[in-house]
Amino acid sequence: MNRKEIAQETLRIQEQGYYIYDNERMDFAETQKFSEDNSELIVPKQGDDIVQEYLKLPKLQKRPVYSVNNEASVKAIIDFVEAGKEKIGVFTLLVQKIRVVDNKWGNGAGGKFGSFQWVI
Repeated sequence: MNRKEIAQETLRIQEQGYYIYDNERMDFAETQKFSEDNSELIVPKQGDDIVQEYLKLPKLQKRPVYSVNNEASVKAIIDFVEAGKEKIGVFTLLVQKIRVVDNKWGNGAGGKFGSFQWVI
């Protein structure tokens, strides 16, 4: 599958609220709704404050092992599970150029949009 097909399949799966893996239906709509309802928007200033608090934390004795890959998050998770990994964290970053036509400031604005996803 190419990237466009993967994106279309991802949207279809998101809309239907489940996917099939190994002939088993995996429902996630309720969990997704819970996650959205219990999420909080963090503005840049709050992000800066979080980073400053993080920098005050004691350093870990053992550094985490990480890799950077250009592939679908779901594929990365499946690969790690199949490799026997137990503590998996996936960070997905999507940045695209957009034009906001209706925002809380009441006027259109262009710029970069960032979307972050953690899967643990």
